[in-house]
Amino acid sequence: MAWILPAFGIAAASLWRKKALRYTLAGALLSYGVLLVSAILGMVVSMAWEDQPVAVPQVVIFGVLLVTSLGMLIWYLKSSKTQSG
Repeated sequence: MAWILPAFGIAAASLWRKKALRYTLAGALLSYGVLLVSAILGMVVSMAWEDQPVAVPQVVIFGVLLVTSLGMLIWYLKSSKTQSG
């Protein structure tokens, strides 16, 4: 997991400098972010199902992260469509 923050930093720098690497990294990391947050929320749901204590503020934060990440991924995918015709 120690690679994810530097990878996001490299992707952000690539986007800022408008390098070709940005298209590869941005899509992959946005997808990974959605899957990672979904997995964490899935673990929280299973903990709640088994009557384990769950920190509600953290659930709200990860819920907001999921919606934000998903929105950014959809925005990225819509903007990366090729114009044919």
